Amino acid sequence: MIGSYLLVVLGSFSYPFYIEIVIGIIIEYMSENTVIH
Repeated sequence: MIGSYLLVVLGSFSYPFYIEIVIGIIIEYMSENTVIH
């Protein structure tokens, strides 16, 4: 899990296009957190 997350972070720095994917993932985690709360 942590390794893949680091790869995503490094990928986002290498390829700006991945930033949109990372933002989408963050939004999904945010929505999940709101559901949990």
